[in-house]
Amino acid sequence: LVPGLCAEEIDARLRRTCRVADVGNRATAFYLADLHGRGLHQALGMPTVVAYAVRSLGMSRRSAREMLNAGLRLRELRGIDQAFAESRLSWSRVRRLCEVATPQTESALLDKALVVTQDELDQLVRRARYGDAPPDGTGMPHARFSLHIELDAAHWQMWENARAKFRAEFG
Repeated sequence: LVPGLCAEEIDARLRRTCRVADVGNRATAFYLADLHGRGLHQALGMPTVVAYAVRSLGMSRRSAREMLNAGLRLRELRGIDQAFAESRLSWSRVRRLCEVATPQTESALLDKALVVTQDELDQLVRRARYGDAPPDGTGMPHARFSLHIELDAAHWQMWENARAKFRAEFG
């Protein structure tokens, strides 16, 4: 760590430092997925890989789940993993793409991620569901609404009957 460097040298060092951190995150995701896939967390006395990451690595539950998910997803998302290996994608972009990409939508999402800002990618992923292709830029984004209800058995049956009728009438 050297104080007083010129702007260009600080920029170069920051870029290297960020890349090293990204590579460390990719390695962590890889090994958590391997631990999970082979059930080795049990050999370490942990009930789950997330519990292992929280207790042994000091990660938050959310971070551990995201790392594990990314590690597992990158096994099948080879294009995204390759773009990361070639330094075309940062780890934060990879992680976000892993939330929604499938092998069928990977290429289109990767192409989009390479040309939009991080904020735009975050917004795209927030609006997407797993397996959605990126919007083509025409029309309005699809509105999505969340519904959470708690019902007793009788009202649940009424709800299910109403849904079935609505589905039959309107598809």
